[in-house]
Amino acid sequence: MNRKIEKRGRPLGSGNRNKTILGVRVTDEEFELIKKGLRKLKTEFKTNKEIIIHLFKKYGNFEIKNNAEDDNLLLKLISEELKKDKYTKKEKMQLKRIYREIINKGIGNVFNI
Repeated sequence: MNRKIEKRGRPLGSGNRNKTILGVRVTDEEFELIKKGLRKLKTEFKTNKEIIIHLFKKYGNFEIKNNAEDDNLLLKLISEELKKDKYTKKEKMQLKRIYREIINKGIGNVFNI
């Protein structure tokens, strides 16, 4: 039972990311920036967990919504491009296929957004 446990990862202090804050290795500049931000937010929120949850609620709008306006704008652009003579027959067929898929599925489903 006297097996030696192997350490994983790079040892702390190697390279320029030698400080750890919130479980993430950062540079000295990033460390000071995060530390100042946490100090300001600690007055409003008691724990780091509450701060992180607040930040995700505030800035967590990462999803691109399936807007019909965006779909129509892209469809209009593709239809204008199809009228031009600068594309080969194969390229025009690809544009038409994309055009039909956007009409049927929407931008988000076609491009996996």
